[in-house]
Amino acid sequence: VQDRLAPDGRLTGRPTRRLGRPSGACHHPTVMSTEAATDPLARGDEALQGGDWEAARAAFEEALRHAGTARAHEGLARALWWSHDTDGAISQMERAYAAHREDSDTRAAAACALSGGWLARAERLLREAGDVPERGWLALSRAERADAPQDMHRYAETALEVASRFADADLEAAALVRDG
Repeated sequence: VQDRLAPDGRLTGRPTRRLGRPSGACHHPTVMSTEAATDPLARGDEALQGGDWEAARAAFEEALRHAGTARAHEGLARALWWSHDTDGAISQMERAYAAHREDSDTRAAAACALSGGWLARAERLLREAGDVPERGWLALSRAERADAPQDMHRYAETALEVASRFADADLEAAALVRDG
């Protein structure tokens, strides 16, 4: 990790797909892209990225009025989660999961299962997906639920190995925090 630390303290590395963890969220207004001005999904994604949960919710609800895509359900689930509407978030994540399964998108379905806390379901799907970064997030979820310190360490180490293999700085940082 030390060899990947930037002077400002950030981990350097390839950008990775995030599993619902907004980064850079702050109180400063953001400039909206041209795509987001016309596409409610892009607008919702930008609002999530900027931490504007209400704008994200409105954008994803608009997207769902036009087409009930898995991405729109997943985005709405994340906006509802950050808005403390747990029941609504779970309901939308279930719909996103079902839509991804219907589309045969195993990795996306596994990511939804992880977000929903359905670890056995995620594990089953990830067996089909092969060696993918989501396996590290599954290991990290297992570490967070482990009772015994040695189990927590073992799962965190697995997550760290996956993070290293895929140059996933977010997973790496989370695994290091979990491992202490």
